[in-house]
Amino acid sequence: MKKESESANKILYRQLCEQYDLPLFMQYWWLEGVCAGKDWDVLLVRDTEDSNKVIAAMPYEVSKRLWIRIVCQSELTPYGGIWIHPEWQERPHIQELVCSRIDELLHEKHLAALHLRFGIDSPFPSLLEKQGYRVVGRRTYVLPDTRLVADLRAAFSRNKRKKLEQAIAKYQVEDIEAEEFYRFHAATSAQKNISLWYTREMLLVMWEKAETRGQARLIGIRNQEGELLAAAFVIWDAHCAYQLLNTFDHDSPDNGARELLTLEVIKQANIQGVPLDFTFHKDYLKHYGAQRRNYFAVHAGSMPIVTLTRLLNWFEDR
Repeated sequence: MKKESESANKILYRQLCEQYDLPLFMQYWWLEGVCAGKDWDVLLVRDTEDSNKVIAAMPYEVSKRLWIRIVCQSELTPYGGIWIHPEWQERPHIQELVCSRIDELLHEKHLAALHLRFGIDSPFPSLLEKQGYRVVGRRTYVLPDTRLVADLRAAFSRNKRKKLEQAIAKYQVEDIEAEEFYRFHAATSAQKNISLWYTREMLLVMWEKAETRGQARLIGIRNQEGELLAAAFVIWDAHCAYQLLNTFDHDSPDNGARELLTLEVIKQANIQGVPLDFTFHKDYLKHYGAQRRNYFAVHAGSMPIVTLTRLLNWFEDR
């Protein structure tokens, strides 16, 4: 009976995504991709007078370790949170009621903990904080207006512009395959003794889903010998472009490849006519004219249980 209810929720959620303009990282197709082989579901807040009418929805992934079930942010997914029907988006009292109902639904699931990142300007973290959830500030850098590339290029710091000019004369920009991007990212991460936090299979699935919809591009910067120096995975919807992943060869000289890559990512946002979110918090992005924006992560649950889960994960990885 429970599985039927969850399945019904997801079916209704898919219909909502087809009918309304939900954020990119809350789209049904996105969740089906990043949660492939995993468990995901959605909480639905329904109209009390018409149960077929959805007021709000919160999709989520469930991580399971033995008897412990935790709501978590999916890999390759910068933001999640709560979507509210356009009819009620500007009604604060409805937003409060939605948060109360979401809290009730989460308790009914008997989940051990919750860890979600809400999108920029979401009103829900502050409302959930009032209900006892722990809210932690996060930051990213954005270009809110990408319409004039020349102006954006001029906003680069003097040092960045100099490196960019050198790179334009020396390097080539081209689209690359997902397999090459993954190998390159794995190699550049190994240079820093870091393992990738996503799998090859996940990248290939998400690339195929997004590229088929005409919503993604893999950009590479090569030197004259054809060696890859920097690369980025850019994805977008009608509202924003996101630099989902980016990396560069740490063993190469600081030769402008990163600057040229950043310019190409900006150009892609310009083509789509949308703002650009770097989904990255490093302060060096301000040297490209990007503005710091805050968003919030929401947490709940028993810390001993979370610590136990981390221990179980560690033993599984040994």
